[in-house]
Amino acid sequence: ITALQQSLTNLILKEFDITYNSTFSSKEIIRNIAELYQKYTRFIQLAFDGDNSMMKTLEDSMAQIINYKIKNCWILFSNFIDEILKMRIIITEDITKIIELFSSRTESFDHFVNEFKEKLSQRIVFHGIDLASEEFVVEIFKSADKLTPEQNFHIKRMLQDFKEMRNSILVLTSHSWPTNCNPISLDEFIIPDSLKTLMLEFEDRYRQVHCGRKIQWCPQLITLESTNGTVMTLLQYQILHYLPFGFNLSELAQKLNVPFVDI
Repeated sequence: ITALQQSLTNLILKEFDITYNSTFSSKEIIRNIAELYQKYTRFIQLAFDGDNSMMKTLEDSMAQIINYKIKNCWILFSNFIDEILKMRIIITEDITKIIELFSSRTESFDHFVNEFKEKLSQRIVFHGIDLASEEFVVEIFKSADKLTPEQNFHIKRMLQDFKEMRNSILVLTSHSWPTNCNPISLDEFIIPDSLKTLMLEFEDRYRQVHCGRKIQWCPQLITLESTNGTVMTLLQYQILHYLPFGFNLSELAQKLNVPFVDI
């Protein structure tokens, strides 16, 4: 049995080396891994009647590929899952199995979750999400017994904030979202009086609905869509910095008669 397991491992790794190309896209690499996993799952079912020890050998071999054969494989899976959820692709049984395999066998799960949270925040803020699919993927992570209580709480709070969104107003729970989404001091920003009035009105209505929750604003979060359909997800200062004014920001500040602090 040991000899058969070793032979199977060598066969799987050799076939992966032959078919793998580092220039492939995330989607192509994940598809290659999935096809390899499915091929040898069928082989073990037919040749070994689904023997548990041989299935473990297969999963151990896939773990070697995920953790050692592909550099930063967790980034590829993060991009793969993000594309599926962003494009609202149906999560088939095969997709579920490959996500389960990665979640249970990756040695970089914490890095992956940080990347997943970042992409989840972008999906919620800039694209909207299919809540059922998002929650289904999170359940896959939980079933792998890798998600810490803190990570689980943060992701659940982000999804809960989306559920509670009213009239396109998204209220973010502090410290649950990635750093660039966390509230910052309004003292650094010049808020027009007309906007301040609207903000105060919203705060009053929000306190009536959510007693005890404190509002902190995120003026740094800006969505800008150009005429050709390009959506920029840069922060406010970065967007201003790259706009084609034909002069620098200090000159613009002088023309608008507003104070300017170089960052």
